[in-house]
Amino acid sequence: MRAKPRAAWGGATAGAKFYNAGMNNKLTSLIVAICALGLLAGCQSVSPAAEKKPNRFQPVIDKWVEQDAVTPPPKDAVLFIGSSSIRMWDSLHEDFPQYDVIQRGFGGSHISDSIEFADKIVTPYKPRAIVMFAGTNDIASNKSVERVFNEYKTFVKLARKGKKWGEEPVPIFFIGLTPCESRWKYWPKSSELNRLVKEYTYKHKNLYYIDTPTPILSTAPVAGGPPSKDLFRDDLLHLSPEGYALWTRVITPVLEAYCPPVKTEKTAK
Repeated sequence: MRAKPRAAWGGATAGAKFYNAGMNNKLTSLIVAICALGLLAGCQSVSPAAEKKPNRFQPVIDKWVEQDAVTPPPKDAVLFIGSSSIRMWDSLHEDFPQYDVIQRGFGGSHISDSIEFADKIVTPYKPRAIVMFAGTNDIASNKSVERVFNEYKTFVKLARKGKKWGEEPVPIFFIGLTPCESRWKYWPKSSELNRLVKEYTYKHKNLYYIDTPTPILSTAPVAGGPPSKDLFRDDLLHLSPEGYALWTRVITPVLEAYCPPVKTEKTAK
């Protein structure tokens, strides 16, 4: 806001009046500046945790790159990527024996981190399909639903970068954000993100939403409340073996329907 010209303040010409008018102008400017800062602070909905630099995961990424150089990952594999629920899925390879699987989960990560390192742990693999679970940490860090949704769309574009004309876009399966007791207060926002992603998949080829939240919520001891604790570890955040078994039962038919298994050296055994 620009200070009004002195004439608009009464056209004072006497020394004392001029001094007061000048002070009023400065005071008005100061108040406007303070108010503007207050508005900006009010609009800032992302906590410092949400703005951590993605290079905090650099050591993990570097280790994977080194491993890939020594032992190249399988071709035409299904890439599972995302946050700790992917990282802690100890039975992943056993749960999907019909596929060659690449597991790239890094705990605490946001979708933006998968974007940051897509050129290291996504596109080089040229996967047959991508299964993503990410977004819960984003929401818990107070990122807006719209921002997280836009970052998912950015990831989709990056994952499909380099596709040649006429090639089918790589299928991407988004596992719905999990309702859990420890982050129950965030469930309305997580549910909204799930809805946006689901609607987005309807409009774009080879995008799929996997509805794991519905069967998880069906285990709730109290209607409308958080799901059964049996599906989670002691932290009531990360899945237990029972939780992963439920995931596997829901994910498998969707993945097989749109990315049928093919015989490879592994799956032929």
